[in-house]
Amino acid sequence: MTDTSRPLRVGVIATALLSLATLGVVVAMTSAAGPASAASALAVTGYAESGGATTAAEIDASAAAMTTVGVDGININSAGNSAPAPDSTTITLMNKAHADNLRAEFLVGNYSASLGDFDPTALDKLLSSSSNISKLVTSLVSDVNSQGWDGVTVDFELIPSNDKQGLVNFVKALKAALPAGKTVSVDVTAFTNAADYPANGYDLAALGNAADRIVLMAYDEHGPTWNGVGPIGGLPWQESCLKLLLANVPAAKVDLGVAGYGYTWPTSGTGVQVTDAQARQMVQRDGSTATWDSTQGEWTVTLKNGTVMWWSDAKSWPLRVTLAQKYSLHGMALWALDISDPIPVTSQTNDFSIAASPSAATVTAGSSATSTISAAVTSGSAQTVALTSSGAPAGVTVSFAPTSIGTGSSSTMTIATSSSVASGTYPITVTGTAASGQHTTTYTLTVGGTGGTSTAYEAEASSSTLAGGAAIVTCSACSGGARVGYLGGTGTLKMQNITVAAAGTYTVTVAYTNGTTSSLKIMLSVNGGTAVTLTGAPTANWNTPATATVTLTLAAGSNSILFSNARATGDVPDIDKITVPANYK
Repeated sequence: MTDTSRPLRVGVIATALLSLATLGVVVAMTSAAGPASAASALAVTGYAESGGATTAAEIDASAAAMTTVGVDGININSAGNSAPAPDSTTITLMNKAHADNLRAEFLVGNYSASLGDFDPTALDKLLSSSSNISKLVTSLVSDVNSQGWDGVTVDFELIPSNDKQGLVNFVKALKAALPAGKTVSVDVTAFTNAADYPANGYDLAALGNAADRIVLMAYDEHGPTWNGVGPIGGLPWQESCLKLLLANVPAAKVDLGVAGYGYTWPTSGTGVQVTDAQARQMVQRDGSTATWDSTQGEWTVTLKNGTVMWWSDAKSWPLRVTLAQKYSLHGMALWALDISDPIPVTSQTNDFSIAASPSAATVTAGSSATSTISAAVTSGSAQTVALTSSGAPAGVTVSFAPTSIGTGSSSTMTIATSSSVASGTYPITVTGTAASGQHTTTYTLTVGGTGGTSTAYEAEASSSTLAGGAAIVTCSACSGGARVGYLGGTGTLKMQNITVAAAGTYTVTVAYTNGTTSSLKIMLSVNGGTAVTLTGAPTANWNTPATATVTLTLAAGSNSILFSNARATGDVPDIDKITVPANYK
C-alpha cells in the first residue's frame, strides 16, 4: 500500500524511534480527534501489518469505524508463479477481524525482502505468463477457501508498463475463480497526470470493470527521499487524483486511501516515517507548536533543529470523509492501523439522490407515459422526499403516486398529454425535497404528433415531379388507379410535400409493382440526402401492387423523396404510393 517511490515500510518505524532520542521533540497542539455520535455509511478498510506489527488491540481500537481489515500479507516468489499461504500471524489478524464482526482480506504483493523493494522482474514473470497467472490464482483461491478469508487485495507495485493487460487478466482470473461473495480489491498508486497510469501499468477502465474495488492510494504526495517538503496527502492533491480516477472507474467501486502517519525532513541526512503518536511526542518534547494547515488538512511543524515534519492523523480523517461523500465513493481505506490514530467513527450529513426510469419517452399527442421515480440514501439516514415537477409545456400534466416517498422507495410518475400539445421535445425537471435539501433528475418527453393515423401519398399526385422518361401508368388495382413507371436510368420520381410533425426516423411503407420473376431495387433519397435501397420482391404482375418498408429520416415539416436507380439497365419497381406513420420510431 505504498507509493513506488516511497521509503520502504519495512523497518522505518524502528528508525523513527531512534530519531526520537536524537531530535528530542513535539506538540503543543492536538490530541487526536474523538469519535462522533453516528456511524459512517461509507465502507472503511483499515490495513494491518502481519508479523506482529499490528496488534489485536489496534484492530479493536478502530473496529467501530471499520467494515474490513486488509492484512498485509504475502508476496510472490522471484519466479512469479507462486506465493506462500498467509502465515499464522496473518491468520490471527483475520480471526480478530472476524471476532469484531469485520470482513478480512489478505494482501498479495510483489515485495522482495532480498531486494528491499518491490520486484518488477518477478511481477513481469507473473503477469506475462497465463500459466503463472493460473498457478497463482489457484493458490490464492485455495488460501481464501481453506483459511476463511473474505477476499484478496492485489497490491502490486512497480508494475512494468507492458504488463497493463497482464494485470487486468490476473484480476479477471482471480475474480472468476473466487466463490460468490468473495471480493477482489486492487491498490492503485495516485497520480495527477492521466498518462502516468498506463506508464505505471494501470489500465484504469479495464481494472474498474474487472475488480470489485479500486483503492486509490492517495498518500505519499511528498516524502523525504523522492521530492521536497510537503503534505503526506494534501486535500487539493487528493481531489485532483480522485477526479482523474473517477473519469475511468465508477465511484461506487472506489475507496479513497488515506495516510495515518507522517515524514520528517531534517536539515541533513535522510528523513524517516513517523507514527501519528510519535509526531505529537516529537513536537511536545521539542517545545514547539504544530500548525494545522486547513487547506491541506494536515499538521506541520518546524522543530528547533530545523527539521520539518508533516503528518496526517485523526483530525485529517473527517475531511477525507467529506471528500469521499462529495464524490459518492464506496468508501475509504487507512494505511495503517499500527502507525495511525484509531479511526474516528465519523457522522455523515443526511443526503439522498433521485432517479427516473425510464428517463425519456416518445408519445403521440393525446396519449400518456409513466416513469418510476426512486430515491436512495447517499449518506446518513433515511428521509421523506416530496416530489414535484417543472418544465411541462401547455397541455401536459405530471402527477405522482404517491407524492412523497421514503428514501429507498419509489413513486409512479404519469405524464399525460392533450391532443393539442405541439410536437417537440420537452425536458421535465423532477425535484425531490427533503429536510437535507433538494435534488433533481431530468425526464425528456418527446411529442411526435396527433393520434396514430398514417398518411398516404400517391406517386402520381400533381405535386410529384417526373423526369427522364418516367410516366404515369394506368393501374386498376393501384390505390389511385395509377402508378408511376419507367423508372431507372434517367427516369426519376420526386414525391413532394411529405409532411411530418416531428423530425425523426420513420418506417415508411412503399406500395409497388414488379412483374418480373426477380427482386428489383430502387433508391430513395430524402431531401437530397444519402440514398436508401428498397428491394421489391416479384408481384403477381405489373398491375398488382405489394408493399415493402424502408426506414427514412424525415425533417419536421415538408420533405421530398426522390425515387431513382441511375445504374439500372433493366427493370426497376413501379411506384403506387407511400404511407408515412404519424410517429417516428
